[in-house]
Amino acid sequence: MDILDLDLKDTLNQRTVLEFVLSAHRDFDRVQKMVDYDPRLINASCDMGGGDWESALDAAAHMGQAEIARHLIEQGARLDLLYLCAMLDEVEIVQAILAAFPSARHTPGVHGFSLRHFAKKGGAERVLAYLESLDD
Repeated sequence: MDILDLDLKDTLNQRTVLEFVLSAHRDFDRVQKMVDYDPRLINASCDMGGGDWESALDAAAHMGQAEIARHLIEQGARLDLLYLCAMLDEVEIVQAILAAFPSARHTPGVHGFSLRHFAKKGGAERVLAYLESLDD
């Protein structure tokens, strides 16, 4: 796909994304207000220089801001490791993440794909069986 074929009218303003990521380093109130205003920010990231991409969840994590991190996850921030581990059939890791953050099971991954989608794409039989057991 050529970049010119993309519909960019609905993209996030990079200054806003930068403000959001910087706020997630220590300003819980600002993070809440910004997510309320534009929930699309929740998984946005920006280049902090030299190809060093950072999301608000990354910022909260490296600054020890557990309250901000938990809020972002509750609001739908992706736990990217979860989808990778689902695809790789790392069932123990998937189980541990979902035990800690049950709502992550329903959070869409990249491009809106479900956790089950990643597991199916990887032929992850153990993860698929585990996810099916949760549906009971």
